[in-house]
Amino acid sequence: GQHLLSEVPTGTGKSVAYLVPAILRAVEANETVVVVTANIALQEQLVKKDLPLLTEILPVHFRYALLKGRNNYLCRDAFGKVHLAVAQGESLDAAESEVFEWADRTRAGDVSELPFEPPGEVWRRFSVSSDECLDDACDFYEECCANEARKAAAHAHVVVTNYHLLFSHL
Repeated sequence: GQHLLSEVPTGTGKSVAYLVPAILRAVEANETVVVVTANIALQEQLVKKDLPLLTEILPVHFRYALLKGRNNYLCRDAFGKVHLAVAQGESLDAAESEVFEWADRTRAGDVSELPFEPPGEVWRRFSVSSDECLDDACDFYEECCANEARKAAAHAHVVVTNYHLLFSHL
């Protein structure tokens, strides 16, 4: 029944401290809790470290999802265009080749899965902004990586996202 404000150093478990009650509330009420961060590093920590740990130790089953902007996901239509260009003899540089090989096998299509940060001009060949997206007119609409992330978020108890995406949704 009281509020607590505290400041503690990195690595002391602040994320777990706010995630546990949020998860318990979300599961109990069958609602979604949105955790909003300012940077991808914290989003990745939550989704790759803290939430998997809590799925193992909490006495409740819960689902979580990471939701990023569309341009953070592979666009299968854009990849198809690169694939066609390669089939027609276009050569790719090293970064393009690595993204190309990854694009052929990824399921989630999140650029953070790559073992390196591709240069912007390379990634733009494999992704689209929300303005460029063909949406349901796209031949790959049912296989869209961004749409799959949104479907997962729609069924999650905890959705991790960023301020930009939250405010654009509002």
